[in-house]
Amino acid sequence: MEPTRPDLIPNPAVRRLSLYLRQLEAFKRKDRRTISSKQLGESLGLTDAQVRKDLAYLGNLGQPGIGYPTPDLVQALRHRLGVDRTW
Repeated sequence: MEPTRPDLIPNPAVRRLSLYLRQLEAFKRKDRRTISSKQLGESLGLTDAQVRKDLAYLGNLGQPGIGYPTPDLVQALRHRLGVDRTW
């Protein structure tokens, strides 16, 4: 049995992270500066708790009562998913 690596994200969470990225890029185009886990979850049919759990893989980016800075979250998601560089 392989040891678990903390840098690995479970496949279901990776799929949701890509959905978050697509939705956040749409919010960013509409000039949304911040987004809450509730707003993001509602736009995708997920709970705010699930969104917070998934986004925790990116580090501590959000602030309670304020939400997540949309540009920072987009950048973190693109980096973590490996779509922030040219191959």
